[in-house]
Amino acid sequence: MSLFGDYYQKPINFKRNKKELVVSHSEDWSAAILSGSSDLVAREDPVKRTVFIAVIIAVILASIGLVWRMFNLQVVQGKQNALLASNNKVRTTVIPAPRGTIYDRNGVVLARNVAQTDLVAVPNQLPKNDDGLRSMSAVIAGIVEQPNEQVFENLKKVSESNKPSEVLISKIEREKSLQLEEKMRELPGLSIETTPQREYLDSGLLAHFLGYIGRISAEEWKDSPEYRPVDMIGKSGIEKYYESELRGIPGKEQIEVDSTGKPIRFLARVEPKAGNDIVLSIDWELQKQTYNSLKNETDRAGSKAGSAVVLDPQTGEVLAAVNYPTYDANLFAKGIDQKTYDALLNDEAKPLLNRVTSGNYPIGSVIKPFISVAGLQENVINQSTTIVDKGKLDVPNIYDP
Repeated sequence: MSLFGDYYQKPINFKRNKKELVVSHSEDWSAAILSGSSDLVAREDPVKRTVFIAVIIAVILASIGLVWRMFNLQVVQGKQNALLASNNKVRTTVIPAPRGTIYDRNGVVLARNVAQTDLVAVPNQLPKNDDGLRSMSAVIAGIVEQPNEQVFENLKKVSESNKPSEVLISKIEREKSLQLEEKMRELPGLSIETTPQREYLDSGLLAHFLGYIGRISAEEWKDSPEYRPVDMIGKSGIEKYYESELRGIPGKEQIEVDSTGKPIRFLARVEPKAGNDIVLSIDWELQKQTYNSLKNETDRAGSKAGSAVVLDPQTGEVLAAVNYPTYDANLFAKGIDQKTYDALLNDEAKPLLNRVTSGNYPIGSVIKPFISVAGLQENVINQSTTIVDKGKLDVPNIYDP
């Protein structure tokens, strides 16, 4: 019905302009924001039952997995993990045993020990990234005065090794070793070790019999697992034959360290047991006299080499055993360079050959000394008797000798 009393047959819809629509929408949003101010507030749809059950099952399974993981770490692998954690905080260092000294029959020292300082690495404790290794190589190279890139390559090679330990740098001077000790906090996986180094005092006159020691090889380490890859072992001669007697028993030292590898406190120490000393039947003074006599006679005869042995007829003991020419065993014990080694190998006189035990010579008649003794006893000959031996037997008539 209109203002004038008339009736409309259908409702009239009045259109609103854009400004009115914007205002209306603003009012609707205001009503929705204010709680309870309007029925325009949207209601959330109820969560479906299957989704709810799936979420609950996922939470239960995750909780079970977490509990099992904790049980496995703390109970099943508890002892192993505890041991690994202990190894991380406790550093065990092997203390090399002093090697036994070698004497002649009169107490003259023929082989003794001198201290040698090495920088030793434990591969599984070194950084696994190049940045960490380069940082360490820069510190080391600055102290030992070696090219940084060379030290880095050596570090990288050692870090990939499967051995428990390896020597990174050997024969470090004392002052430089002290400087490295001060930087140990910046060098995880490295340590300074002082090991007995062999020194031979025979001037090479007994080199073939004393032998020498050297760093254990990969093949020797496989056959002797009780050694470490950085240990010294007898390579030839008496050093090798009496290795078990001369070596001794290494000691151990345990130190607690922090996460950076810095020592915190001393835990325990087992002192090493020195190897047994060995006394030879060799008479050093007689050895020197025999060598000088052999050298003079060999040179006079125009020969390049020779050998001589002096025995005690009462006991059969070897009093002197000489090879000429010879070599200095200290070259091998301290690390021989390739040039020097090639010179020894290519020498025509073959100084590395032990002629006393390995030389091939015509067998002499063992009856002749007994005939000489009989002649002396019967006064047929005396100490001044001279016999001219032309090296041949003259038979004027083979049919009537």
